[in-house]
Amino acid sequence: LFNRYGYLKKLIEEANQSEDTKRLLQFCCWENPLFSHAVLYELLWQIAFAYTYELRPYLDLLLYILCIEDSWQTHRIHKALKGIPDDHSSRDGLFETIQRSKNHYQKRAYQCIKMLVSLFSQCGAARSIMESAGDLKRRWTWSVEWLHDELERGGGGGGGGAGHRTPYNTTAGS
Repeated sequence: LFNRYGYLKKLIEEANQSEDTKRLLQFCCWENPLFSHAVLYELLWQIAFAYTYELRPYLDLLLYILCIEDSWQTHRIHKALKGIPDDHSSRDGLFETIQRSKNHYQKRAYQCIKMLVSLFSQCGAARSIMESAGDLKRRWTWSVEWLHDELERGGGGGGGGAGHRTPYNTTAGS
């Protein structure tokens, strides 16, 4: 598992909310920066490129991994928010995915914002990171403002209907 990236990729692709998979990945990520990096690398790719109707398990798994309270938690949160630069192929962070998705894949952007609301509500470390880093705070503010504008306009092409998103409007600004 630790040395075969293909197995990890398959495990994440097949996760579908499995509690056993969550616990296995949590156990393997605990105090393990290399494995945490590999998990984030795969999850960020899935979040950026999977069909929007398939995103939920990946976002839920990412939230679960980011809430692991160990000495590497802040590193995982930074990578998820800012992205992972790499020599061969980098991974966009959640804010880049939101930015890139705002015009044609609004539902992807919305789902990422929704996951970030959960992260900042559940995880004090993530909230502190976002509030203390000016660039992240600006990106978060921009994301919430974009979502508010989308909700005001009634959604647009890929949003999934304003009625589905309206309850979220009240928590997006908090």
